[in-house]
This record gives sequence, structure tokens and C-alpha cells, in this order.
Amino acid sequence: MADAVLRREIKRLVEEQKLLNQRLQRKPPGGPGALAPRPVPGTVAKENPQSTASGDATGAASQKRPQAGGTPNYDFAGPEFQIAKRPKVELDPSSEKRNKRIFGFLSSHLNKAKQQLAKERDTDFAQRHKLQEERVNSKLELARKHIAEIARIQWQEQRKEDESQLAKVSSELIQKENDLMRLHLVQHYSNMEHFVGTEAQPTLFWRPAEWDSHTRRLQQQTKVWIETKIKHIQEADYTFSTVGDPESHTDANHGSGEAPASPEDRDRGPSEVASNKEEDLQD
Repeated sequence: MADAVLRREIKRLVEEQKLLNQRLQRKPPGGPGALAPRPVPGTVAKENPQSTASGDATGAASQKRPQAGGTPNYDFAGPEFQIAKRPKVELDPSSEKRNKRIFGFLSSHLNKAKQQLAKERDTDFAQRHKLQEERVNSKLELARKHIAEIARIQWQEQRKEDESQLAKVSSELIQKENDLMRLHLVQHYSNMEHFVGTEAQPTLFWRPAEWDSHTRRLQQQTKVWIETKIKHIQEADYTFSTVGDPESHTDANHGSGEAPASPEDRDRGPSEVASNKEEDLQD
């Protein structure tokens, strides 16, 4: 039961650690890794020349295609469809002078309007309007800079929170893995209490086919040694540390079921540990 709970907790912490690492890899806003700007609505996409050419060819083919069903095909370029030109009206001299006078008046009026429009562009009103547009553009640019600065500050704050949460999750994950390792080793050595341990290292556990007084005594010595071993396991630290750390308690052989022994018990077998245990009890 405890093993399953620890495994679920470790799985949850690993997933949370992976998510935090992915969030910490995000680029700051506005940097080289930022997203590309979205296309402005209303812009017309470039037309594919191949599709245009195919469309023109299709249209030309449809125009040249003969119509089925006996529908008459009219030739609008023929003489019967030509528009007759309006005959030129001969004006009297007074009407011709009048038309020329009106045309000259309209031409002079349009020229004056054109000159007036050119003058208005250089007036104070146009200059004020231009300055106002420049002020509006500068305010918009300043607002964009403020928004980018706010986004950058929020990104930095979120990054600090993620780093703090990642350190907390990593520490909790190490502790859970340490607890799981202790639990596995305690269960392993508890199951070995009914066997006999060898004096040679690494310790091998065996069971005789028939028990006698000698093997029973060895089995009791192994049991005492296992009890001492379990105490050391519960006090040991199985977290991985850097190589060469003199204070490291990392067990290099924890995968084989071996637990770290105390300095005085490191080079002694089950019988020596059990004999010392009996001497301590007698004292």
C-alpha cells in the first residue's frame, strides 16, 4: 500500500517537474523566439500566377467551346451589331462662341481650385494637423513600449515563481524517491531474516535443505545483522550527489539490494555483528 502511494506521488511530481521545465524554456516576450505577427485583416493575399493562368485558359476555352442544343451563336462584331455614329450637328457662330466661353470658364475654375488646394497644404492648419498626427503616433509608440515592458516584468515574475516551484518539487521528489528506496530495502532485508547470510561481500543469502543447530545459530546471527542493517537503512540518505563528495551517503550498490553499513560494521559479516550485539547486551 505504501509502495503504491509513493509511486503515485513520484509520478505526479515527475509530471509537474516536466511541465515546469517546459515553461522555463519559453522565450521572453518580444525576443527572437517570439511569435510572428498575425496578418492584418483586410490584406489581399498574393495571387498564384499558375492558378491565374489556368483560370484564363479555362475562360478562353469556355468562350471557344461551341454551344450545344442548337442555340444560335451571335457575332457581335458583325456590321448588323455596329452602333451608328451620331451625325455632327452644325452650330451657328453664336452657339460655338458660347460653348468655348463656358469651357474656358470651367478650365479656369478648376485651375484655381487646384492652386488653392496646393496652398492649403502649406498653411498653418495643415502643419498643425501634421503635428497632431505625429503626437498621436508617438503616444501609440510609447504605449506599445509600456505594454512590452509590463509583459517582460510579468514574464520575469512568473519565471521566478516557476523556478521556486521547480526547486520545491525537485526537493520533494528526491525525498519521495529516498523514502521509496528505504521501503524497498527494508522489505528486502525483512524477507531475508529466515535465510543465512554469507561472511563474504557482497552478502549472499542461502537456505539449507535441513536445519541443524549450527545453521540455526547462523540464521539467528543473520537476523541480528539484518536488524542492524535495517536501522542503518532508515538513517541513510540515498539521494544522488556529485562524485567526490566526502559527505555523500549515496549507495552505489543500492540496485543490488545492499544498504550502506556504519563505518565499524562495513568490513564485518553477520556473525561478527551478531557477536558484538550479544556482548553489548551482556554488558
